[in-house]
Amino acid sequence: MAGGENGVAVFTSAWRVTMLGIVPILGMAAATTAVTGAAYGERNTEKLEAAYLYAIKIAFMIELGVVSFIMAFAPQVAYLFTYSEIAQVIKQELISALRTLPIFLLLTPFGMMTSAMFQGIGEGEKSLILTIFRTLVMQVGFAYTFVNLGLGLRGVWLGIVVGNMVAAVMGFTWGRVRIRVVRRALR
Repeated sequence: MAGGENGVAVFTSAWRVTMLGIVPILGMAAATTAVTGAAYGERNTEKLEAAYLYAIKIAFMIELGVVSFIMAFAPQVAYLFTYSEIAQVIKQELISALRTLPIFLLLTPFGMMTSAMFQGIGEGEKSLILTIFRTLVMQVGFAYTFVNLGLGLRGVWLGIVVGNMVAAVMGFTWGRVRIRVVRRALR
């Protein structure tokens, strides 16, 4: 085991904070599904692609602000979870996790908006495939590899970050290719 009980406490706390960074773009993903679906329905691939890329751009800027905030205020955020004397034992590791885990949020818009676009064009199974690939294959695979390379608990954080980022890039690439295929089919 990479971190024991303290590792679980650190992960749980850091993950809760990191997942707050997803909340601002969840609504954008729903809107992306609706807008890309409407564009697909009217066979307007230019509008579909523009909506998809615009959503990614805006969501990326939001996530850049969220990540910057979490990383800059990691000690203050960690204090919310470690104010008691007993919890002080995890404080430094929590600060480290808060300065590592949120990095994956920077590329989250690429994967999340791609999943939303797939749903919009009626290909929700591709969205499911992306989610399974990201969580079960990439995150777990990289975390397991990094821990076994001797990185310990830090390897778990890095594995989650690298796994999410690689999956986001691959998902975005798949989304761009799919839009090109749809464009050719609708001509």
